[in-house]
Amino acid sequence: MSTRFAYNTISVAGKRPKNEDAWAVHWHGKTLFCAVADGIGGQPAGDVASSCAVKAAEDVVTQAFATGNYPDYPAILLAAHVHADAAVKAEATGPQTGMGTTLTTALLYNGCLTVCNTGDSRCTVVRNGGLIRVTRDHSLVQELIDAGTTHPDDAFGHPQKHIITRSIGSLFAADVTETPIFPGDCVILSTDGMHDALTPERIVHEVQGKKAHAAATALLTAAIPLSDDNITVCVVTVSDG
Repeated sequence: MSTRFAYNTISVAGKRPKNEDAWAVHWHGKTLFCAVADGIGGQPAGDVASSCAVKAAEDVVTQAFATGNYPDYPAILLAAHVHADAAVKAEATGPQTGMGTTLTTALLYNGCLTVCNTGDSRCTVVRNGGLIRVTRDHSLVQELIDAGTTHPDDAFGHPQKHIITRSIGSLFAADVTETPIFPGDCVILSTDGMHDALTPERIVHEVQGKKAHAAATALLTAAIPLSDDNITVCVVTVSDG
């Protein structure tokens, strides 16, 4: 199966005085690399942490593709997150001590999506009127769900939904997932300013049948009145060709 991609990314401060999110999208031949990061609120230099993490991850991916060999996608994204964690920790000195960020990265190529995540920035796929969660949050609420003390339906709007348990720059962990993607899919990378503001049903409604630019704009427009956080959405639409 041959697939092709169109993308659009939007990042805004929203109701916050400063945007501490960061993002990147680059082509490496026919492979599309995407990344979003959300500097941890309440800690110093969140904008520095998110930008540093995205840049460090980009460097690893770029170097891997520069070799001319077909890289091991899961291994390269895991290495990108490890390098991002080391880079943020190295910069966390002086007024930047204690800074941290989430990071979610993705590689899309010919019917395959490989994703790596640290924290609660997400990758989801809208397909046939439903929302598929590709990543699993590193968050307190997810741990409560796993323990059976909170029902998944109660996660949206949970008062502790902003508490993350893993991050770039602090307690580090990274999970890698590979999944097939198909023509008609809409792949979304987002920070919690978007997906904590919009229900899964609303996200599906906003992107259904739209091209990448219109879908990203619709998500942003819907989230701004409801979100008190920075908002970043990266939308990739999949078609055959």
